[in-house]
Amino acid sequence: LSSKVGGVLEKYQGLGIEALFLLQIATAAAAKHYRWIEMSLQAEDNEKAGMVVKRLGAMDYKRYRLYKLPL
Repeated sequence: LSSKVGGVLEKYQGLGIEALFLLQIATAAAAKHYRWIEMSLQAEDNEKAGMVVKRLGAMDYKRYRLYKLPL
C-alpha cells in the first residue's frame, strides 16, 4: 500500500492525533491483508515525522529535500 498522507496542524500536534491517524491506516491496511505501507513523502528536516517512524519500529529509507529558487 502506498499512502501519500498529510500531516497534523502544528497546534494539534502532540495530542495523539498522529497515532490515531496511523492506527487507522494500519487497521485498514491489515483488513485488506497488506503486508507493508509505504509512506515516503517525508521531508528530510521533519524531525517529528522521523521520531514517529522510530517509535513504530519502521524503516526510514527515503526522505525528500525541498529546494527554493527565485523565479
